[in-house]
Amino acid sequence: MTAKNSSNFPSVNITPTFPIDFDEVDQLRKDLVSQTPKYMLWQNLALIGTHFTLLNRLSRAWSELQPQIDNAVVEHVIKQSNEAQDEVIRTLIRSLRYAKWDVHASRLQEVLWTKQRIELALDNRKLATQRADFEILVDSIVQELCNETLEIVEMQSYLSQLSGPALERLKEKVEVIESRIEKAVAILLETEKQVTVKQQPHPATKVVAGNDTPALEALVDALAEEIEVSKKVDQRLDSEFSG
Repeated sequence: MTAKNSSNFPSVNITPTFPIDFDEVDQLRKDLVSQTPKYMLWQNLALIGTHFTLLNRLSRAWSELQPQIDNAVVEHVIKQSNEAQDEVIRTLIRSLRYAKWDVHASRLQEVLWTKQRIELALDNRKLATQRADFEILVDSIVQELCNETLEIVEMQSYLSQLSGPALERLKEKVEVIESRIEKAVAILLETEKQVTVKQQPHPATKVVAGNDTPALEALVDALAEEIEVSKKVDQRLDSEFSG
């Protein structure tokens, strides 16, 4: 996903964390495991012809650790991806501040902090099965927020050069984009609230946007629907437990 680029700002490409590249996970696991003391001990014992029974016990013990190793590697890949996304957003924020677009920079900073808090909340075993669904939508919304921020900055930079009907038309376009941005920021804050509740969210709704529906609006609507379904599930479970 790449943001529309104004000539004064860097391109913004927020590579989605999910779906995870399991070829990368497999290679990273092999690299990490081959450097661990236990694995090197196992290799050395095998080379010097240690008794088969001992090697068999070591092999079983290593196999029992495999799920833990796999989970740790996947978490490492997710963390690396999220940190790379954050740096891309920070680069845009710095560029906006340098160009004196402080209002837009501050709003994107809040978006970044909200994204990070959502990811932290999703780092929870109860949310594991829905983590990908939520992160895909959040990553997409943040990308579109960067897109629309650059678009609105470009529009606003022309306002002082226009007058009359042309100026009014451009102002109307700016207001429409501002409205979409505000709605998206609000839904991100609502998502943060939702993923911190004790119940597990309902699986995410697929995004189906028509040709005349802006990408950000479609994503926000999908995430809003996801949150509403999740709230109803929570309410039903609460009533069952309290009744």
